[in-house]
Amino acid sequence: MTAEVCVLTAEVCALTAEVCTLTAEVCALTVDRCNLTADKREPTTPNKIQRLDYKNPSASYFTLKKI
Repeated sequence: MTAEVCVLTAEVCALTAEVCTLTAEVCALTVDRCNLTADKREPTTPNKIQRLDYKNPSASYFTLKKI
């Protein structure tokens, strides 16, 4: 029984790792797109984003999402 639980746990961990990798890739793509958009609109936008992220790290996702 314990061995089965371990195998299942390992499979779940592997799936979780894959999801994390995909999420990281999506985040990287989103940041790239935001950087491109910021370059087109206003050169100073990336600096503003960095300052906002520095003050409130949890707001970084929403900061990127707004652009």
